[in-house]
Amino acid sequence: MKIETPNVDILCNLTEIMKSVEGTIEFDKKGMSFYSFDSFKFVNIIINSSLFSTYEVTEKQNIKLNCNDLHSIISKMKGQNVFISMQISQDKSILTIKSRGSKTSTHELRLLSETFDDNVEIAREKTKIITPQIEINMPSIKFKNMTEGITTFDKRIIFICTEAQLSLLSLTKERGSSKEIVKKSQNILIKNTIGKQKAKYNYDLIKEILPYIIKLSEKITIKFQTDFPLIISTKTNFIDFVLTLAPMVTEMGAEIEEKLGEIEENE
Repeated sequence: MKIETPNVDILCNLTEIMKSVEGTIEFDKKGMSFYSFDSFKFVNIIINSSLFSTYEVTEKQNIKLNCNDLHSIISKMKGQNVFISMQISQDKSILTIKSRGSKTSTHELRLLSETFDDNVEIAREKTKIITPQIEINMPSIKFKNMTEGITTFDKRIIFICTEAQLSLLSLTKERGSSKEIVKKSQNILIKNTIGKQKAKYNYDLIKEILPYIIKLSEKITIKFQTDFPLIISTKTNFIDFVLTLAPMVTEMGAEIEEKLGEIEENE
């Protein structure tokens, strides 16, 4: 396997996402993919082979490596006029990363594992089947600003969507409410044919990943529905990015649950 690309900045943004979650990198004839899976989230990044000027992959290969180390290497080349090449050793134990151009360097990363978690494949197939019916298309920076405007006490953020607007709500430490609203407009498209829907998700996971998403694309798509996962995705010429979060159902105590119920009903 050998791949090469001049798109160092794009690759750096992608490895920045990868470093925040542990996962598996997969290479096949169509391109390079990254998967991260646990009980709360599924991160799926598909990098089309067209991002690479050279892409020689004859068979599917799955590798695990320290993504912090990978990003550390790639980030040193960001902004430079270089080509990056990656190659897996014959015994599949080392990933060699080379740069050529204004600067030349060679780095070797030891692979942690070659195995592929079957649960990742199961999660990937499930996300294709379970698709919420509400869809919101909006500028990624607008959604980031909405989430940053929220103050939360119990790590839960409530999504409420009607045909005309999307609301984000949370419970503050003082048992008050924090709210951000966007209304349907020319650059905020809301497709809702099933009426008012609401669901709770993990605020920290959303806020953690969003800064990286806006580096990939100016627009994002949000899909959710009551009792369904939250799907945040974006697509460019080279990249498909999908973050899937399970709805939160953990009980936080009668008082908090009652207050959250009041906040929802007032919307």
